[in-house]
Amino acid sequence: MAKLNFNKRKYGKFATCLNKTIGFFARKATFEFLTEKPDEPCIILCNHTTLQAPFAYELFYGDKLNFWSNAKLRTYKDGIDHFKNVLAKVTKLGFLMPLAYILMPVINLYFRSYDTIPAWHDMRVKETYVATVRALKEGNKVMITPETKDTPLNKYIKRFQRGFAYSAYYYYKETGKILKFYPSYCDPKTRRVVMGEPTSFDPEAPLRAETERITCYLEEKMTALGEYLEKSIAAEKEAKKKK
Repeated sequence: MAKLNFNKRKYGKFATCLNKTIGFFARKATFEFLTEKPDEPCIILCNHTTLQAPFAYELFYGDKLNFWSNAKLRTYKDGIDHFKNVLAKVTKLGFLMPLAYILMPVINLYFRSYDTIPAWHDMRVKETYVATVRALKEGNKVMITPETKDTPLNKYIKRFQRGFAYSAYYYYKETGKILKFYPSYCDPKTRRVVMGEPTSFDPEAPLRAETERITCYLEEKMTALGEYLEKSIAAEKEAKKKK
């Protein structure tokens, strides 16, 4: 069993039990910081890489974390609709549809017990921002995997959805504090995570232009982190061969 540095935030008993069970069998994730490890409320972004990145942060990062998750996974009807019309088509997992009908109540219970921040992609998105600001005000960090499901940007990441960056505006509006966004990249084969230099929200800049700047910065930096990690792993393998 890998030594855990568990998410220090309290949540429901079902999610706690399941996460600790997963942690018992988990392969260790390690973190490398090319900047100072954030010590104040912020938003951390990472490539999703199936469930590798979320559980790397949940089991081994060690701070209080709130995770954005698809709001549709919290209810049965929406969950089935999401699997049928999005996941099954994009990931070609339609053959698992019968299993989805059976397991969806457990998935719904998990996300509700875990008390994730429901990420809406319609008019209810204001609820997402309200919950994000609440988590930040409680002193937590917020973890977001912003990639689209089917629009690759390069070999490392998919293009990002844009809405997450508006969280900084609502946080500043309510608290007067400047929010930082930290890029990170998780290698799914080694479960190594590297975090890079953050960017800060500028409340004086036009909002739409500023959210686009933040998003483009994070896409660029996360790609660079992917390149850095790939080269580091390759160099380490080469060094072992020479020994």
